[in-house]
Amino acid sequence: MNKTLKSCLATCVSMALAVPAANAAMWTHYDQDPDHQTVTMPNGAVIDPSGLAKIGKNIRVHGEQRVEQIADNIYMIHGIFYGPVIIERPEGLIVLNSGEHVEDGANFRRLIREQVSEKPIIAVLYDHNHYAKGTSTLLDGDEAIIVAHPKTNDIIAANDGSGLAVANIPEMGNLLNARGDIQFGSRVPAEGPDAMASGLAIDFSLPSGYVESTFEPEDGEWFEVAGLKIQAFHEITDAEDTLTFWIPELELVLDNVFWPGYNMYTLRGDLYRDPQNWMSALRRIRDLNPEIVLSGGGGANAFVGKDKIVEKANALHDGMAFIYDQSIRLSNQGVKPSELKHHIEMPESLLQYSVVNEGYGQFDSFPEAFALENQGWFSGYAEDMHSLPAEVKAERTIALFGGEARTLEAFQQAFQDKEYLWAKDLAVMLYQVDPTNEVYRQSLADTFRALGQRSPGSIVRNFYLASALSLEGDESVTLTYVESEKWIEADPKRAVNHLRVRINPEQAAGMDHMISFAIDGETMGLHVRNSIAEFVENPEQHYKASDATIELSMADFVEYYQGRKAVEGLEMFEMFKPSPMY
Repeated sequence: MNKTLKSCLATCVSMALAVPAANAAMWTHYDQDPDHQTVTMPNGAVIDPSGLAKIGKNIRVHGEQRVEQIADNIYMIHGIFYGPVIIERPEGLIVLNSGEHVEDGANFRRLIREQVSEKPIIAVLYDHNHYAKGTSTLLDGDEAIIVAHPKTNDIIAANDGSGLAVANIPEMGNLLNARGDIQFGSRVPAEGPDAMASGLAIDFSLPSGYVESTFEPEDGEWFEVAGLKIQAFHEITDAEDTLTFWIPELELVLDNVFWPGYNMYTLRGDLYRDPQNWMSALRRIRDLNPEIVLSGGGGANAFVGKDKIVEKANALHDGMAFIYDQSIRLSNQGVKPSELKHHIEMPESLLQYSVVNEGYGQFDSFPEAFALENQGWFSGYAEDMHSLPAEVKAERTIALFGGEARTLEAFQQAFQDKEYLWAKDLAVMLYQVDPTNEVYRQSLADTFRALGQRSPGSIVRNFYLASALSLEGDESVTLTYVESEKWIEADPKRAVNHLRVRINPEQAAGMDHMISFAIDGETMGLHVRNSIAEFVENPEQHYKASDATIELSMADFVEYYQGRKAVEGLEMFEMFKPSPMY
């Protein structure tokens, strides 16, 4: 996290007492609140400060990177969201998490050597897979036990290092990783009104230094490091491989549960985050009655004091329970998933707690996820089964307004009146009838920017601003991604299998064609028929003999897969081509 962003957070913390708690779940926050005031941060970012002011009280990114002592022989690195925890023992150091890449690991080792101890690192604990990729440089030759959840190695192996997405449908990982770039602010500038003012900046381009686990405790299992007895619990939060570590001798919990803010559903997309799992993990920590809670994954300051921990745990738990239970209550009353956000407002009894905030995720982005997880896309109401194509609906609606000019006038009036949600609907229709019209594009961009500046959550803000930048011509804002060279080389059979979802049905019409691939001597195939492609792991054993064999070096296959080189005989599969979001 850069210095400007740290100063932004410090500014927001200083404003915390002056900023009223906002609950952006109400649509009038965006559409009928002409008196709403934004704040300009030191880097020029224009924001709604309410969420950042609250989360800033609990997050450890202020100031320069440094080691802070929490208790005797217990330390935590501040100045970076996911700085590790260090426990000093006579024999050496135990470290929780290692960072996002090799540069993190080397940096953390330097800080530990300068400000904690020259003792060797004898154990590295992973609380989940996200911040476990700086280990090789953190250790720098030290021999250590590596403790992780039984699923962590597989999750790391399945991810190509270009994002955090863990997809229910692996072939959709590209879309989710592209959305992850937007969520984490990779598509907004460093300075100016659109600059990122909060959130987690991750550079996925740097190499991983992940070291595989050497010990994988079962749920509830005890193990010992340097005479210290540690109990590990399996949890599911933002990652299904979350471990909570309980160290009774130190009255200490290390976790990826006790977040300083909410993100019960992530707009970048990922596996379903069941609030029941997260709430159960919070209750477990609360009921252990620790004196200290150090959340490695959540970016929080140290929580110290038994009474304070119980209070914070209950506030986090009850905020989740309120949104989850109300979503279910209202769904059972027949409220559509898309309308739930308009009926749920966090009570003041919870908003009084600084951990109940919208500095990262926003409350209004959660309810729909819970309903859709169970009932799918269909609301149950007949009007939602079929719809006109968006451009057709826009054309007909604009005709009712009296044409595009009248619709543009209505948009301009709504924007002037700060009725931004209504302005957005009008601008979207104008964009849909003519996506190349610069006036319409800029109108929609201006509206997205205004909505982003009113959004207290960094994730929502980043999506709005990235969309505005795309409309203004920034082609780097995209929902189309391609797997990395590392991912392709790691498993060419998997890569060929994923070509199934690139088939162009028109180009493949009428084909019954068995294609064998020979990539650096490894064979696999695709049987193209009925405008689909069936993956065939062993073409020589398939009932249909190969009609063609395509021999490629791995380098040439990577070039083809990433859209830089055409291959004769594969014309029915779309070449990868990134396209702008708008």
